[in-house]
Amino acid sequence: MPHKYSVENIYQFTCSNCKGWWSFAQMNQIGFKPILPVKMQQNTTCPHCKHTDSALRFPVKENSFTGTAF
Repeated sequence: MPHKYSVENIYQFTCSNCKGWWSFAQMNQIGFKPILPVKMQQNTTCPHCKHTDSALRFPVKENSFTGTAF
C-alpha cells in the first residue's frame, strides 16, 4: 500500500511592532490558490503583543534547489 500525503501552505508572519514571528498553515484543495484570505490581509493580530495590522507579502524569492519561485 502506498504512503499517503497532503499538501499545505504555510504563511509566516513577522510582527510590525514587536518583530516576533508566527505561522499559519492552510490545507490545499483542488483549485486552491495560495493567497492569504482577504480577512487576514486586512486585519492580522500578533499572538505575542496583540498588535493588529494589515499583512504584506514578502517579495518572491527563487528556490536555489529547484529553481522555482516560492
